[in-house]
Amino acid sequence: MGSDEDATASPDPRITRRQAIGAGTAVGAAALATCGLTRGAGSPGPTAASLGPADIVLRPGPSTVELGTRKAATWTYGGALPGREVRLQQGKGVRIRVDNALPEPTSIHWHGVRLRNPADGVPGLTQPEIAPGASFMYDFTPPDAGTFFLHSHQGMQFDRGLYAPLIVEARREELSPVAASGVCSWPAAPPRVRSCSWLLPVLAERHPGRRWSGRRRQ
Repeated sequence: MGSDEDATASPDPRITRRQAIGAGTAVGAAALATCGLTRGAGSPGPTAASLGPADIVLRPGPSTVELGTRKAATWTYGGALPGREVRLQQGKGVRIRVDNALPEPTSIHWHGVRLRNPADGVPGLTQPEIAPGASFMYDFTPPDAGTFFLHSHQGMQFDRGLYAPLIVEARREELSPVAASGVCSWPAAPPRVRSCSWLLPVLAERHPGRRWSGRRRQ
């Protein structure tokens, strides 16, 4: 007859994949709560009035759009699909407020723009999610000029229509060497288009202290 120790089954030391994922999720949630990136029930977040003035306001919400001969109920920015173009200036700070009129949380990611983490728009990682009825202020300075786009970074909201073009204009347009010299040269063009008189008003406006000529370089 065996001893009591033999009769007692020892616990299985192996950990299942489900248990590992559950433990990791719990640890991650605790870390995010410690960092203040999650909100508890009854904490919808700041309102538009509490955030102060904004340069641009985006309002994601339900709307009806026309798709050919049909109409569809979906979610958009300001009722347009895609959302209306947003234009920023390279190197100039901007404050963009998002007023969430959706029935679920949202956020905005500025795709392709190099930003500090607090403005990157990843809920639960770089910012708290924007609860329904709440607002959030994105405050950043775009460092690069170019064509980008903005979109929701929550669930399937991007697929439903929450995206819009984002244009960052350069600090100033650089003149080509030909335009800067004040002389046009079109060696491969036929004679009737070799004149650059159409460019003279532009050059005169940019450099009022210089004299410009539409003569062709020989």
